[in-house]
Amino acid sequence: MLKLTSIISGGQTGADRGGLDAAIHLGLIFGGACPEGRRAEDGAIPEKYNTLTALPGSSYEPRTRKNVRDADATIIFNLGKSISGGSHLTRKCAETEGRPCLVVRICRIETGYEEFVEPVAQWLMAVNPAVLNVAGNRESIAPGVQEYVAKLLVGSIARARVMEAMPIESRPATLSTTIDGKGFSAQRGASKPVQMGLF
Repeated sequence: MLKLTSIISGGQTGADRGGLDAAIHLGLIFGGACPEGRRAEDGAIPEKYNTLTALPGSSYEPRTRKNVRDADATIIFNLGKSISGGSHLTRKCAETEGRPCLVVRICRIETGYEEFVEPVAQWLMAVNPAVLNVAGNRESIAPGVQEYVAKLLVGSIARARVMEAMPIESRPATLSTTIDGKGFSAQRGASKPVQMGLF
């Protein structure tokens, strides 16, 4: 049985808020730790995400470490093959804490999130966290990533719930630590339009 009840993040623009939006959409508990003053790149984290707990100090590092520790697993969304500094720290913290961590490397936001729904669902089924930490690129680095992540997580969690009904021997499962978008290895074709506005 899928145990997921909560999604947490640091509340930064982009992937962090995409995770929280997915939780809100699905009716899950949402929260996490953030810097003092609810600091984010666009000012204070919006009151929409009022369940986040502010830690003393303006540094992002303490909340990164706490969110990894407080979660059963972490998923990181990164545009391109080179992982950002904050995401690198998140992954290192997960390794140190012995927590499962999946890095989803997105080739282009414009090609859509659908290719990742199945593998992320498989990972969720294999790891089966009660609390999932979501991290990754800021919106300024990867415009559109907030909604991309929200839609991907909603789709993957829904798919994982469908998998629950399958006989155990029929369930696909993976403990991969990185999933690459097809555009990294395949010849690029025309971009597929992405329907926006669900969140």
